[in-house]
Amino acid sequence: MPSLDVGKIDEHPLAVVNGINMMENKEMIDLDVSRLHSTQINGPNEEAALQQILVSWVKSSGVEYRQGMHEICLVLYLESGKDTDVGYTWYANVMRWLYPLFYRDSGVNEWIENDFCPLIQSQSPRKLHEILTVRYRISHAVWCIRWCRLLFIRELDGPGQYLPVWDELYNVENKGKFMASVIVVMLMCIIPELTEAQNESECLFLLLNYPKLKVPIENVIKWAKMMYDNEQPESADTFAAIGKMPLEETVLRESNAGWYSKYKDYDVNRIRMEMRLKRHAKWRLSK
Repeated sequence: MPSLDVGKIDEHPLAVVNGINMMENKEMIDLDVSRLHSTQINGPNEEAALQQILVSWVKSSGVEYRQGMHEICLVLYLESGKDTDVGYTWYANVMRWLYPLFYRDSGVNEWIENDFCPLIQSQSPRKLHEILTVRYRISHAVWCIRWCRLLFIRELDGPGQYLPVWDELYNVENKGKFMASVIVVMLMCIIPELTEAQNESECLFLLLNYPKLKVPIENVIKWAKMMYDNEQPESADTFAAIGKMPLEETVLRESNAGWYSKYKDYDVNRIRMEMRLKRHAKWRLSK
């Protein structure tokens, strides 16, 4: 492990290490770390420790700092018991796969094309694919970039929810596919809300403000692993013959039991029409 010598980069304002302008990177790191909530960082010594980890990683990897990396670093630093050396090792290990997958300029778009969109289309062709891709043509990069780069820190409710997902990520070979599986399962859990969205803006707002999980995180991980391991037929048409329920229906039944019992046999257009009629009736009654 390289020495954590954050102070040495102040020797010259034009210092370049491994092709990286260290002063510019240090300024961005300092600014982002200073913006972390005071409840997460206990004083200037801990801020300096985070800055050390991030600057040392930039110097050793030859990769420029990107916004959001400090939040991943903070989680690992806290989980390490605020041990700077251990925090650096963990952070370097995570960024070894996270950077090329999601922080590299074309990384997120390639992942969307190769992993996410094919999974949406195969696992939820009549609901998620219909809503997100056919009806609203949502630009997935707009919302996926935060979900992926921050590894669900904003979407899930604290380390008790996102750290179990991280643990699974460490153990799977195809991390991009597992990330896609987790996201598709999480989207399946909010199909009712996505269906009720009246336009692209409402749909995008929901994706950028993911509601509280309706099921234990253990269920999300279990379903994501099933999707990742392809533990179901590729064609939903074969389920009736083998007496199994599609994963999407299992997720909807357990996360939205009332909605599922009413709308399980409806297509998206019929559900939206019924929702529109309900809104219209409610508006007329309020006049």
